[in-house]
Amino acid sequence: MDIFILEPITNNVVNRVLQEIILNKENKDANLTVYLNSVGGDVESAYAIYEILRLSGRKVITYAIHEVFSCAVTIYLAGDERYATEYSNFMIHEPYHEFDQDESGLNMTTSSYKRNLKELEEVTNEFFKLISNNTTLTPQRIKNFIAKSKNGDWYFRSSLAKKIGMVTKIGVNLV
Repeated sequence: MDIFILEPITNNVVNRVLQEIILNKENKDANLTVYLNSVGGDVESAYAIYEILRLSGRKVITYAIHEVFSCAVTIYLAGDERYATEYSNFMIHEPYHEFDQDESGLNMTTSSYKRNLKELEEVTNEFFKLISNNTTLTPQRIKNFIAKSKNGDWYFRSSLAKKIGMVTKIGVNLV
């Protein structure tokens, strides 16, 4: 069964993926093949898709087609086998978080700031742990690569992704 995620990751994408898997449940032995070309999006939605794929009970094969950025990396890592084109691009950064804001959208209390900061740290640690569990990198090494990048976005090609264990094989036979 083929699933295409060719847009930013949102709750609508979660709903579509879930529906596609449930509507095709009669062929439980079929692999789930996920084609990804996404700039990322909502990290919680990416986690939901990751869990849906992992809990499907099927072999999951993911393909990086062009861009797998930000939380789309989470979905890509759900693959039991992970393929990429030679010129696929990956990007990892610390997750963003929408903070609680007052009516002006600018101010927050010290307690709400601390609460939001703690939530952001937890999401970041979860994200780096998930990457670490599926690559040869430790969470600290991921943080170091991000810290060395110009703007906090660590971009790399499929060749490096293969070296760090993110990609199983470079080269995609789509037909």
